[in-house]
Amino acid sequence: RIFTPMHRPARGALYVMPGVHHEGVSDPRMMRFCSVLAHAGIVVGSPFIPDLVDLKLSEAAVEDTIHSVQAFLDLDELPAGVRPGLFCISTASILGVHAVADSRLSARLGGLVLFGGFADWARSLHFMLTGTMANGDQIDPDPLNRSVIFMNMIPWLPGAPEDPEVLREHWVRFVHATWEKPEMKIDGRYLRVAEALAEEAEPEWRELFEVGAALRPGGVGILEGALKRWKGPRTVWLDPAPKLCQVTCPVYIVHGREDVVIPWTEAAELEAMVPTRNHAGTWVTGFYDHTGHTGLLRQLLRLPLLPVELWRSIGIVWAFVRAAGIKRSQTA
Repeated sequence: RIFTPMHRPARGALYVMPGVHHEGVSDPRMMRFCSVLAHAGIVVGSPFIPDLVDLKLSEAAVEDTIHSVQAFLDLDELPAGVRPGLFCISTASILGVHAVADSRLSARLGGLVLFGGFADWARSLHFMLTGTMANGDQIDPDPLNRSVIFMNMIPWLPGAPEDPEVLREHWVRFVHATWEKPEMKIDGRYLRVAEALAEEAEPEWRELFEVGAALRPGGVGILEGALKRWKGPRTVWLDPAPKLCQVTCPVYIVHGREDVVIPWTEAAELEAMVPTRNHAGTWVTGFYDHTGHTGLLRQLLRLPLLPVELWRSIGIVWAFVRAAGIKRSQTA
């Protein structure tokens, strides 16, 4: 999808990469974000990467991302003389890192913004399931994430069926029925959805489905066992460090302190991977969780930090503007 300024000349360009989500850029929050940027004078592109929409983080998505960025860079709508930036959300961070390091794109891109990105995929998966951060801090994990964790680990899960698509499709149905529906977390309503789907499951993989849908305990042990078998040639592409060493454009890192999908501690790990000459700033803010503003209560508790958070927010907006190629004289 392309979003173009309607009432002012285009001054910059930004390619926005959604993470793993079945709605992709059709998610209302993404639509609003892209529309706001376009209203500010930025030409915005945002793709539907097939595997991401299908709730899979795959190596195939890297090449799909590169081709989609190439198509955006060739648009006539882009303002002359501007090198567009990439803005990558959550799991799409690894795709953006590959894109800006790719020889076909590196000279044509002006910046990379990683919002809620990960430095270590295995560590992030463990956090999604347990809520335990690398620094020892603990939060309540989002139970609705569990099914996506398990479907992305199917090749390494014990007890997975010979045809894993039938099991994966069951978890996909669970996600479509529960994600972005706040009422599903009231009184454990999502568990009723899982129970109904479990009734349709085949006996040989029903228990595994139930664990992945948070109906049964034992998920942590299963995931840890799968992660021991996980590292190898098939997953080396998920390490951002080798590609970040090759980046030649400015890199901006943003993370929400209330993120329950990728821990905010990953921001510092990503920063350490970026060459000093290319690191343009890191901001960890309490105003955002993984995909939007934090709850009202949490924001009220952070009122004493309001001046600091406002200053960070200005820095984050500045990162968007600079990555989009807008010149200092045009930032107003």
